[in-house]
Amino acid sequence: MLLARVISVLLVILVAYPTSAQDYRVYRGCLHIHSTYSDGGGTISQIVEAAQKVGLDYAILTDHNTLKPLQDGHEGWHGNTLLLIGTELSLPAGHYLALNVPRDFVWDSSNTQRAINQVNAVGGFGLLAHPISRWRWKDWNVIGYTGMELTNLSSLFHQEGTSQPLRLLTDFVRDYLSDSQRAMRRVMSTASDGSLERWAAILKQRQTVGLGGVDAHALIRVGRNVFHIPQYSEIFQALQVHVLVPEAFNGDLEHDKRLVYSALQNGRCYTAYTVWGDPTGFQFTATRGEATAVMGQPISREGWTVTLRVRVPSGLTTTTRIYLGDRRIFSTTLKNVTIPAPVSGAYRAEVDIRREGRMVPWIISNPIYVR
Repeated sequence: MLLARVISVLLVILVAYPTSAQDYRVYRGCLHIHSTYSDGGGTISQIVEAAQKVGLDYAILTDHNTLKPLQDGHEGWHGNTLLLIGTELSLPAGHYLALNVPRDFVWDSSNTQRAINQVNAVGGFGLLAHPISRWRWKDWNVIGYTGMELTNLSSLFHQEGTSQPLRLLTDFVRDYLSDSQRAMRRVMSTASDGSLERWAAILKQRQTVGLGGVDAHALIRVGRNVFHIPQYSEIFQALQVHVLVPEAFNGDLEHDKRLVYSALQNGRCYTAYTVWGDPTGFQFTATRGEATAVMGQPISREGWTVTLRVRVPSGLTTTTRIYLGDRRIFSTTLKNVTIPAPVSGAYRAEVDIRREGRMVPWIISNPIYVR
């Protein structure tokens, strides 16, 4: 309460402000995608076609326990979409997305900590997949993981199908036949599995990246019935991760791959439920004098107050909340906000948007670490 009162006293609302000492380019994409190399409903060609149709700048394939798509040479630029390839490891503690690993990478699937160490040893990094739902993460004492999924579209459908299978079969399929995005919105607005709360608690202890995974399979199983819906393009339209990179893609695989993975590994990214609207223009920065930090970066107080700034796309009914760890310290409906960060910690922003008569989650930023 004291912190909230301090912020209220020092609060200043700005109409405009400088965004960063360095201009970052923003690229949008999806990660955690499955193909027919494992249990996905479509080929890599179909996935690439869907990504191009939606206009994704990048897409990350993570088939289960295999790097065969990487070994077969599918990684690279396909038109205007960069396809990167990792794998989803099945480990004793749960499922683990291993990214930026070489094609000859091998791992010990019988030991979770050893597998995480092996990923890191080859220059890769990893994310806990759907850690709170379905195949829950069982060992929170492991170290070395980079981050975790805050939401997982496949888990939302699974949760809906498990709790209300008849509703999923009738309402979703009915809506899907008339308006596929309406059907997607129905599922995405009703489920929450506690991943955000777990992430917020971890942030009090260590720097951890949070992002959304589509877990795209392009099929739904209801009992013994298999429906090849929603399609990859519809999934890619619903949830995206926007990465902030310091320079433009130039068409060179290694250069552009490094930009995407560096942004994800360091948390220079935010997740958007794009099914509710285009988040282009969202910004979350921190400044101290001439120093500026974006999401995922640290900034030192050095005896001075750090200023947090949030910009939300205008013309929309939104609510912006700023958190320090797991505590909400500020909330507003204004589009341009500046508040002080008087103490050290992990500050992050969430934005809800009014759609179909209610407020729904829209944007989840990664933290800025004030030290």
